Amino acid sequence: MTDEKDEIQFRILNYQKNYKTGAHYHGHIKSKPNKTDEILIFQQGSARIDFYNDKGAYIVSSNINEGDIVIIYRGGHNILYLEETKIIM
Repeated sequence: MTDEKDEIQFRILNYQKNYKTGAHYHGHIKSKPNKTDEILIFQQGSARIDFYNDKGAYIVSSNINEGDIVIIYRGGHNILYLEETKIIM
């Protein structure tokens, strides 16, 4: 779902019973953050999110509902909450 080189990683994985990943570690990226990433988990309600590129040009809008997860790590966004909404950010 995200590129391995991105500072934030998000994936959905399925493993069979008794599968072992083996001992491993995750390296750290050495850089100064120049932006803030967001993860939004919609527990209740709905919203419309408008997405923009890094230059402020509109890209697309998407309706988000209860149970949806949104990861914002590039560009800009605007959120219009369509009803009373509870999120984890």
